[in-house]
Amino acid sequence: MKKLLIINSLAFLSVLLFSCASRKDSNTSDVGTPATTAQNPVTDVASIQKITFNSATRGYSKTVVFTPDSVLILVHSMRGNEDVKKTMNVKEWSQLTTSLFEVRLEEIPKLARPSSESATDAALGSSITIFTSDKKQYAHYFDNTNPNEKLKKLMDAILALEKIKFLQ
Repeated sequence: MKKLLIINSLAFLSVLLFSCASRKDSNTSDVGTPATTAQNPVTDVASIQKITFNSATRGYSKTVVFTPDSVLILVHSMRGNEDVKKTMNVKEWSQLTTSLFEVRLEEIPKLARPSSESATDAALGSSITIFTSDKKQYAHYFDNTNPNEKLKKLMDAILALEKIKFLQ
């Protein structure tokens, strides 16, 4: 009886060890870092509810607010104000959110600024803020349209959509 218990225990441990050793985690790449593909994004884009881009200096400010169904562009300057609201379709919203696949939202506030010229009014002070369904906000501050490298794809998507919507 004791031999049977020992044999069963050894068999169980062998199976357990073999299955653990041969299992490859689908959330990591070959080098042990998180995989970032369209099928396995780092960011849960479904949780993103709003993305804002703000840019300002003395006498001028622009705010662009993207939601899944609309874009609001507010430009205020000494020359006057211009407010534009347009609809967004699923494809346009997807362009914004998929540009964040390789970015961890929690890291956004910690990203380094490429420059700090806005501190002396040599550049527009800008920010991108991402709002999620769990009521969290993730903001990154930078000069002009030059965010940290990790947010370049998002900035490019914002500028492209803003241009299309503003000119419609």
